[in-house]
Amino acid sequence: MPRGRVKEVSRMLQAVHASEDMESARHKATEVEKKLRDMKLSSVADWLGSAWKRP
Repeated sequence: MPRGRVKEVSRMLQAVHASEDMESARHKATEVEKKLRDMKLSSVADWLGSAWKRP
């Protein structure tokens, strides 16, 4: 991940973690995953998607 994007990605992941319940966290994670793909950070988006698909 480029150094210039670390803080921005960190804030997005913190927003997922700060969600009130599991359903809203999943919804936020999906939004963050899409935004990461738009930022051309597909490896981070893949990691986030696989982390939420685990039981």
